[in-house]
Amino acid sequence: MKPDAKILLIKLRSIGDVVYNTAVYSPIKKHLPNARLTVLVESASYEIVKNHPDVDEVLCFKKGSFFDQVKFYLSLILSRYDVAIDMHEGTRGAVMCFLSFARFKIGGKFAKRSFLYNTKINFSDLKPAIPLDYQVALIKKLGVPFGNPQPIIHVSDAWRKSAYDLLISKNFDPEKPYCIIHPGARKYDQWQYEKFAEIADYFFTRFNLGIILTCGPGEFDQVEKLTQCLPKNFPYTFISTELSVLLGITASAKFVVCHNGGYMHATSAIGTPVA
Repeated sequence: MKPDAKILLIKLRSIGDVVYNTAVYSPIKKHLPNARLTVLVESASYEIVKNHPDVDEVLCFKKGSFFDQVKFYLSLILSRYDVAIDMHEGTRGAVMCFLSFARFKIGGKFAKRSFLYNTKINFSDLKPAIPLDYQVALIKKLGVPFGNPQPIIHVSDAWRKSAYDLLISKNFDPEKPYCIIHPGARKYDQWQYEKFAEIADYFFTRFNLGIILTCGPGEFDQVEKLTQCLPKNFPYTFISTELSVLLGITASAKFVVCHNGGYMHATSAIGTPVA
């Protein structure tokens, strides 16, 4: 890659996948400080990336009308990227990579649609074992050095201000120490609601921690089931909000209790302890 390359990095899918992907942004810009790095994600993950200081532009793919799709792909073509890197490895990511018309269309050698790349990377010799390894391996094979790569989400002052204001509106003192309990999960991953309730009761009773309950879209019934397991008149605050504000609240929490998933990975990436 030339030093001032226009780089398009494609990472679709879930929040957790994009959180892992943030680990490669800073090494890329450290190695190529004059390059322009554009990251393409889906709307659910946009907030994860938009504040990253080493990302010059964030593109958000939305599944809209046929006209909207044509307009989006035309914008990719007109941007004239030097390098497009597909880190999604699904059909849509490979098509986006191809339609960018970048000089170098890069992806994994064994991806299902690898015929759409003109530069196929085999990183199996690096023996990636966990999701973070796979993110790093592809970029490392392009000559980008890595030290100890870690996913990072940058919480802006605006997020913190919105979080503060929301807590005030819920009659919750933002200066009071608090923890967050997020019981939301897919059915086959669900921990017992009674256990979440026991944790909430323990930390409120023993340490006088404020208890904030939250969940993702479509998971409110899981919070309801948890609250039914709490002691009568147990004090808690329920928060349902956009991801950026939730992360602003999470950044000031003492810790978070949640399942393995996108919110857990995001919590870890902003530096809040998670169990």
